[in-house]
Amino acid sequence: RVVSTQSTGDGKLHITRFTDSHSCSICPANMCKSAILSLHPVSSGFPRFYFGDGGNDLCPVLSLSEGDTACPRTGFSLCKHMDAKAGEVKCRVLKWSDVGNVVEHLEGKVKD
Repeated sequence: RVVSTQSTGDGKLHITRFTDSHSCSICPANMCKSAILSLHPVSSGFPRFYFGDGGNDLCPVLSLSEGDTACPRTGFSLCKHMDAKAGEVKCRVLKWSDVGNVVEHLEGKVKD
């Protein structure tokens, strides 16, 4: 599922906030990604994979549980933020620089 800010066009692009307010101190004012994740619960037995690279992806990563996997892109700010908050990250972490890294990991899981 992909969630983003809303936009419309009538010759001009109009972008609106996803939400007007939330209580998160990490996320920008227009969108708390953890709040969005909570609106879309995962079915029992299915792990959640969260891909991100920016600092605004730290909040949802911190909300993931042990059965989930965060996939931060190496060399980008999310990796640095996660390293700084390593004690707060409860999920598995799969750092990647190329989608091939992720495919190899998933293929290994399917074989297990």
